Amino acid sequence: MSAAGPDCWQHVGAVISAMLARTYPNHEFEEFTGAPARPADNRVDFTAMDNTIMQLNDLYPSKYLSAADLQGKEVVAVIESIAMEKFDDGAEKPLIRFQGHQKGLVCNKTNAMAIGAIHGDDTDQWIGKPICLFSMMVTFQNKATEAIRVKRVPEPPADNLVPAKAVAAALGEPVVAATTEAVQPAAPSGVPF
Repeated sequence: MSAAGPDCWQHVGAVISAMLARTYPNHEFEEFTGAPARPADNRVDFTAMDNTIMQLNDLYPSKYLSAADLQGKEVVAVIESIAMEKFDDGAEKPLIRFQGHQKGLVCNKTNAMAIGAIHGDDTDQWIGKPICLFSMMVTFQNKATEAIRVKRVPEPPADNLVPAKAVAAALGEPVVAATTEAVQPAAPSGVPF
């Protein structure tokens, strides 16, 4: 077995850099420029390695929403669309997409029934309506696993209500019509799904 020269390692580095850039377009990586440094006896010094923790979600990203994507938070999301999607196993399931989010929720019967109880049985009427997504432990095929569940968007506490005029004024927008209704100020969820 011959030793790899510096040109070989630069080629390997360029290939790895290109693969990482395609796989993770929103991340920055240092370009690999040379052979890995190893002691003469060819042992790897694990104490000198970067202790970056890699999440499985990062290693195997999915285009569908998972409980891990919610990061333990309750997230209010507005339904943008509902369509049947065909999966690799041939099954067709409803896929709910949300305004301002890339990943869709594969809607199981439990979640469909919960949304139906909140917004009615006509799925066309769900468009534009908010739901609260959260994760909880469930039993699936005799194993405890984390799953996404939905519930009604919680009512804001009465002392957290802001008159619509005040919201418009704070945003620098004109008040079109006088109203007595109150709105809850929007707070970003901080959950990137």
